[in-house]
Amino acid sequence: MSVPQAEAECTALRNMVEERNAFITTMKSEIYRKEYLNDTQKAELHTQLMQKDTHIKKLETDLADCHGNLEAKETELEAVRVDLERSQATMEQNRAEVEQLQAELGRVSASEEKLTQRLSAKDKKLLASEERLSEEREKGTRRTQLVSEYLEALAEGLAQLTSDPSQTEQLEGLRKKVADMAGRLDQPLPSSPGRRRRRDRESDDPSRHRRKRRGDRGGQNSDSAATPSSPNTTRVLYYMAGESKTEVPFVAIVPKRAAEVTLRDFKEAFGRHGDYRFFFKTEDPDCGIVKEEILSDEQMLPILKGKVTAWIRERETTAAVGPAPQ
Repeated sequence: MSVPQAEAECTALRNMVEERNAFITTMKSEIYRKEYLNDTQKAELHTQLMQKDTHIKKLETDLADCHGNLEAKETELEAVRVDLERSQATMEQNRAEVEQLQAELGRVSASEEKLTQRLSAKDKKLLASEERLSEEREKGTRRTQLVSEYLEALAEGLAQLTSDPSQTEQLEGLRKKVADMAGRLDQPLPSSPGRRRRRDRESDDPSRHRRKRRGDRGGQNSDSAATPSSPNTTRVLYYMAGESKTEVPFVAIVPKRAAEVTLRDFKEAFGRHGDYRFFFKTEDPDCGIVKEEILSDEQMLPILKGKVTAWIRERETTAAVGPAPQ
């Protein structure tokens, strides 16, 4: 082989070696770059993995808390379920008691209705009896008044015709007996169960209480009515000064309850014309029983011991007004 050929072959081999070295260098650079990229991706993946682990731990903690809360809620729910069962049992018991009470109330209502009907019938009978007794008492009082007036006229006539003291004493004794009889007739009827029940019902009436307070006077020992001939009338006993010496009073019927009677009402029932002074029996806290003069026509008449008692005198009369006998 010649030298030029050998040099040509050396040059060709040298070029091949250089190309191979360049290729190897390129491959190493590519390998280094790939390794760098792999390391970066590994670091990122590791960071993401750590974040996922942290998130998982947090989720596990939240799940444990949820389990704890769920167990507490289940415990509360069980307690509420027990309370509900107890409440239902108590409700059933109360319902049974209410039904039993309603049955008893129905029986009591039926018994009360029957009792009310019986009491109403009894009240009607008692009221009819009291009305008959009141009518009889009124008739007896009128008869007694007529007898008293007759005896008074007879006494005046005999006093003019004779001066025999024995006859005068007999007439005086007879007048006293008639007066005592009139006093007994003026006494109120004994209280009966029907009247007590009516009083109890009337005591619940506010208007009746207002009338009673308006009719009551301070310091008086008064009742709600004064010997009425009927529940809505009042009998006023009165004496006329200067007409006679008899102790039997006159009677005026006022169509009102005793607590509502005014001086004007009594004047209308009195019916006599003239100028009179009106005195009424009442009780003074210092002096006891006195005669109180009523001047205003609108003033309520005083009530003492269930009665209205009056003394009437003409305006010209100058006799002193003293304490009234009890």
